[in-house]
Amino acid sequence: MNIESYLADNESILAEYKDKKKHFYATDRRFIYTLRGNFLDASYNHINSIGMKEIKHRALLAFGIILFLVGIILMILNGLIGTAVFVLGLIFIVLYFLYKKSEYTISLSSGDKILVPRTKKENAENFIKVIRDKAIM
Repeated sequence: MNIESYLADNESILAEYKDKKKHFYATDRRFIYTLRGNFLDASYNHINSIGMKEIKHRALLAFGIILFLVGIILMILNGLIGTAVFVLGLIFIVLYFLYKKSEYTISLSSGDKILVPRTKKENAENFIKVIRDKAIM
């Protein structure tokens, strides 16, 4: 995709942010993002709020606790298998605390919400800072 062909005359890109599937651009006039291979844009005047939320994978914790408890029971009945299940449960519990994902949500006046995943903390924060500086909220 060529963003230069989508830009207006004398419009320049101030910041760019990419993840695996989406590209986000902050220009001196608007916020541009890709959705299914198409460019979409929003004026900074139409941005109502920018928030960040953490996504926790509770399934990892639940599965880890179940394996942990089953492992304790199996250790009493059969030591080797129980120890393996117990350790596997501990691994899932630790993964729950280590594997956190967060994303920024940009709310537009039209009611649309644009999700900007935070893959590298510094890159995402710098990109969002440029949008916050340009947006009138």
